Amino acid sequence: MTSFLPIVRSATLEGFPALARELGLDAPALLRQAGLVPRSLMNPDTPLAAEAVGRLLEDSAKASGRSDFGLRLAARRRFESLGPVSLLLKEQASVGHALETLLRYLRLINPSLVTRVVHRGSRVFIEEDLRHEGAESSPQSMELALGVMLRILRELLGPHWRPLAVQFRHPPPEEVAAHQRFFGSPVVFRASFNAIAMRPADLQARPQGGDPGLARLVRHMLDGALASEQGTDKVVRQLVVALLPGGGCTAQLVARHLGVDRRTLHRYLAAQGLNFSRVLQSVRRDLVRAHLAQAQLPLSESAVLLGFASQSAFAYWFRTQFGCSVSRWRQEQTTSRLVQPGSASAAGLDRTARQTSG
Repeated sequence: MTSFLPIVRSATLEGFPALARELGLDAPALLRQAGLVPRSLMNPDTPLAAEAVGRLLEDSAKASGRSDFGLRLAARRRFESLGPVSLLLKEQASVGHALETLLRYLRLINPSLVTRVVHRGSRVFIEEDLRHEGAESSPQSMELALGVMLRILRELLGPHWRPLAVQFRHPPPEEVAAHQRFFGSPVVFRASFNAIAMRPADLQARPQGGDPGLARLVRHMLDGALASEQGTDKVVRQLVVALLPGGGCTAQLVARHLGVDRRTLHRYLAAQGLNFSRVLQSVRRDLVRAHLAQAQLPLSESAVLLGFASQSAFAYWFRTQFGCSVSRWRQEQTTSRLVQPGSASAAGLDRTARQTSG
């Protein structure tokens, strides 16, 4: 993903709707209040504005009266939510190598998080910082980040592993007992940096579990993803796919979802020789081909999934894009498949043609 857009994957909010319900909160209302669209959580790879996620966590903590809201959310995060990286970490020779691997691919998981492994005397610190506007006013975001890191370390070192200490730059909440229970160690606030402290020997331990057969394939895939990091257009395409169903997918909505204004979004797209309309139409063309390949999908349903208010509006758009009606397009695609060289249908047509000419 791009370095200029302070975004996170929607997997960051895994478990949020369930936690909100458990605490008596209205999850969809809180998401909309923060400038996020509830349906964007359906796909874990949908990009979300990091600043909006920070507002959501702060609003949720205040509404619920739970100063440990970020930690409660971290407790619901699964190791698998790291995506393919989770398959690679357990195949490393040591926990230290696993952390190096995590840092290598971190920008594919959370582009707005900066993580460092720093040796200081007899301790090793895993330091973390958020690099988006408003990060300093969102302690819940940082607590979620360090909470998730603890979950990762316990996945590698065992469920009963405990850090030497945990520290945050922000002031302490009124009650810190919940934080100490979560980390199982002393928690210091108003520190000079955010970090989890561990023993150097922890880095030498071998990660638990893993599947050796998948490691090489996963690394190849992730290296390919790093080599072709997503530009603005691909980030916008992901959001368009997520926001299209039901209509209302506008440049204004996408910009707000990414934490920028519409003019900024247009400027970044223009730098790649694009504009929002071209991206939107490209996504719709790609999706409609996939939809129409499924003969059982009604046109009315395709219209809704592509963000059209009516089937007639969809039909008009389709004719302007493909130069024919939907039924004609389907007929031409069927004919094209039947007469491909080497196919049984093509052979039959050739025989008919020879007999006619003879």
